[in-house]
Amino acid sequence: MPSYQNREIRHLGTLLLDVGAMLMSAGANTARIRITINRISMVYGYSADLFITSRALTLTLADA
Repeated sequence: MPSYQNREIRHLGTLLLDVGAMLMSAGANTARIRITINRISMVYGYSADLFITSRALTLTLADA
């Protein structure tokens, strides 16, 4: 995988986790967080698998 693509995935992952954390802190339910993260990741051509707990978000990105 080229380094620019690796940087893109890391940047997108960081962005998605930040968005998810902001949604959690604003009181969004898990379905809303999952829908939002999936919509953003699909725009960039990736599929997101998100594991949500009360204290953590775990994200896996893959080519769509």
